[in-house]
Amino acid sequence: MASSLEENRSTSEAIAIRCPNTGFPVFTGISATPESFQTSMFKDNSFGCSVCRKSHTWNKRDAFLVPIGKHRDEHFKNRIIVLDGGDFNRCKFEKCEVFLSRGNFSLTNSEFDGCKFRYFGEADVVRNLTLSISRSIRDPSKP
Repeated sequence: MASSLEENRSTSEAIAIRCPNTGFPVFTGISATPESFQTSMFKDNSFGCSVCRKSHTWNKRDAFLVPIGKHRDEHFKNRIIVLDGGDFNRCKFEKCEVFLSRGNFSLTNSEFDGCKFRYFGEADVVRNLTLSISRSIRDPSKP
């Protein structure tokens, strides 16, 4: 990975909360720059959760920023990352919590170091199928 990687963020990021029922990050429908998020005051906001289909109320203390859109040569450290819908090219993810639910993303020449991966929905079905298949394949070198 190139040493010119910088820890930076896109100009606008999605404001998300963790679904209290599943723990999965859910976008609130609001985006902000890191600077405007720091000074914002969110209190008793409600939205329909796309994960559990229930309504959630949230405050600023519940919210965090999630990178969205296209990213090139970025270094994400100790961040929550939702791969779905993203385009990550030559990015480095260090000690991030990475979520995937649908699999509609682009990931090119990127690295993961010490990250935790969480799967939900369609991505979890494919992950479980892949694990099941890999367990059933016998090593031809063993009798």
